[in-house]
Amino acid sequence: MNFFIIESTFVFAFKAMNQYVKYNSDYHVLICCQHGYGLAPVYIERHFRESHKTIPLETRRDIVSYSKTLDLWQPEQVNKSEPTFIPIQGLPIIHGFKCQYDGCGELRSTEISMGKHCREIHGWKGKEGPMWTRQDMQIIFQGPNHKYIAQSKKIDSRYFPVTVKEINSDVMTWLNISINARISEAEVQDKNHQKTLNEVRDSQSLVTKTPWLRRTRWEETFVGKDMATLVKLTNAPGIHDHQESSVWQATAGLIE
Repeated sequence: MNFFIIESTFVFAFKAMNQYVKYNSDYHVLICCQHGYGLAPVYIERHFRESHKTIPLETRRDIVSYSKTLDLWQPEQVNKSEPTFIPIQGLPIIHGFKCQYDGCGELRSTEISMGKHCREIHGWKGKEGPMWTRQDMQIIFQGPNHKYIAQSKKIDSRYFPVTVKEINSDVMTWLNISINARISEAEVQDKNHQKTLNEVRDSQSLVTKTPWLRRTRWEETFVGKDMATLVKLTNAPGIHDHQESSVWQATAGLIE
């Protein structure tokens, strides 16, 4: 019986984590689904602590614990891997271009950038026509770990080629990834800002305080409290709150 309870709990936790991270066994990398890039093993805990404050703390801890059970490679190991051309689930697909000059194979995200590459590296001239073809690609890491270098030395960029047979719901654009990440960050910032606004602060000096505040010293009494909670205390008691109703009515009579 206990075995089935433990197994069910594990499956539930795994499904909960699966909406936030995905493990790719080809490149031995853990992908953040929301941001759409891979996480270096030493950065996983910090990433979810700083960039995913809306995820329940218990779930974040489960993700970190789960990552420690995986065979994760360091970015240097991943960047030296030969491309499998199989799209990594959780990473956006970039519709870019591949250089066709012999022995090159450089990947660029825009045609303008590819033209510049061909002109500067290969002496390409526009009258020769395009010396590149369309190529879908992805990026695993961001920041200082973004470089991807194939052992064949034909690719020397942050991109690696993939072959997309069918476009499905797992294929996302950079715009979608960026928008979702920015929205989540904005929601966290707005929530934190609102919480700051609601917090009572005893920041005024005695000179600027009104005689009433100096007399009652309310700011000192309620400093650090959430005003939203304090405001609820002014609500009239419900019909079933008999003791509170008696106090409420007695107070009103005293004021009158």
